[in-house]
Amino acid sequence: MPEITPDIAFFLIFVGVVIRMIVPYLRKRAESDEPFKWNHRYTWATLFSLVVAFTATVIGFVNYILPPPEIDWLVAYAQTMSYGFSLEAIIVEVMEWIFKKPT
Repeated sequence: MPEITPDIAFFLIFVGVVIRMIVPYLRKRAESDEPFKWNHRYTWATLFSLVVAFTATVIGFVNYILPPPEIDWLVAYAQTMSYGFSLEAIIVEVMEWIFKKPT
């Protein structure tokens, strides 16, 4: 059974954070009937999002406790990715609370 090493855990947390960042966009695209047109603002927004994702991963990784080797590898991988997903969900909620959109 493959064991989760710190470098694999870091990568999986990053993947969880990135997935959490992409899901709202994919949901909005699926609900939209408009054809997609690339705007270069998206390039900058994507680069900024990756910087935020990396920063969130670094912050979260410091507090992450690696699962013991006795746990099944699939459960350990899913646990590590869900940690990153949850970490990003908390960051998004706090950011929405701090920077409320005018109604």
